[in-house]
Amino acid sequence: MGGPVLRAGSTTAAAGSSAAAAAAPTAASATAAARNIPVPTPFTGMDKDGVDGLKAFTFYWFDVQNYLLQTGDDAPLRALSDPACVYCTEQSAALATLYKDGGWMQGGQPKVLNIYPADATDGGVVKAVLDYRSDASTTYAKDGSTTASVPYVAASTLMTVEAKYAHGKWTMLSVAHTPDAAIPGEAG
Repeated sequence: MGGPVLRAGSTTAAAGSSAAAAAAPTAASATAAARNIPVPTPFTGMDKDGVDGLKAFTFYWFDVQNYLLQTGDDAPLRALSDPACVYCTEQSAALATLYKDGGWMQGGQPKVLNIYPADATDGGVVKAVLDYRSDASTTYAKDGSTTASVPYVAASTLMTVEAKYAHGKWTMLSVAHTPDAAIPGEAG
């Protein structure tokens, strides 16, 4: 009967703290991929047609792209994107393969600074120009070696997106880097 003496709840509390710490979201580092990153929560209003719905959807789409960059889980981005969206499918495939092969990415998170929507076309497709910037990024192989590195650039650039609202939701049709695009509504 000479075993250790435990205070009531001491083992459970310690185990609970360890489990909570292990489940907490952890950013990627030079030695490990990000862990326990939650899928972003949909933005209020992104289920509505119109400019505000397009803006909410676009900000959310880029949050989901950020999630993909951190996890390699491409299902949420594919669910928001038309299969014909080349940028969407290329991003999804490349990052899913990187993570499947044991690699990971640190940084590179997209930052949409502003959205300038244009008028809808006859087919209900809405184009918008985005003021956009990405963090610096480093891509690592399974063995931890660096396979790519992109420095931080303080100046933003422009991207153009096209999305369509149908059946109560938006779908991303195209995303393109368009640094020379004209911002809708501005005289040029």
